[in-house]
Amino acid sequence: KDVAFDTKSATVNGYPTRVYGLCTLLGKVNLNIESQKINVNTLKNVITTSYLTKEMANALNAIEKATGNVKVAISLDGLVDRFSKDIAKEMKKLKIDGKIQLLGNTVILNGFGAPISAVTGKINFSEKEIKGENLKIKLGSSPLTASIIGTLPQNGKQSNLNISANGTNLNLTDTLNFVSKAN
Repeated sequence: KDVAFDTKSATVNGYPTRVYGLCTLLGKVNLNIESQKINVNTLKNVITTSYLTKEMANALNAIEKATGNVKVAISLDGLVDRFSKDIAKEMKKLKIDGKIQLLGNTVILNGFGAPISAVTGKINFSEKEIKGENLKIKLGSSPLTASIIGTLPQNGKQSNLNISANGTNLNLTDTLNFVSKAN
């Protein structure tokens, strides 16, 4: 028989979270995790400590500090050996994808002198890539539109992350403050 599940009440470090999905006798797993409001650092901690998201954790090393809450939806899907005693090995077979909705967050990147604030927009991700387009940000007093596109490390290969931003009212002082401590 197939087993469908949906939590009535769940939390991750005190933040309400919905967990639902379907498991079959043949080993098909579909697990969904959603939160309408979770602290960005709590989410970063979950991602960096889970063996399911090890590749994503490496990409998050660029973030020194972040503040605020986000919305998140993560889906794990795939086929596992239901008779295996090594659950961790079987969970690694699942494909992961999801989205993070930024809600006016502030981010400090390692090696840079000033924070990026008022970050809004959606970032989509999978076990292979990350993509966020038309993100709204502020660099000092300068409003900008940013994009993040990249691949996540796989099978020992390095990640490739490209971040770009543009705007019509870029203040030179804001730019200099941002890059003043750049490595």
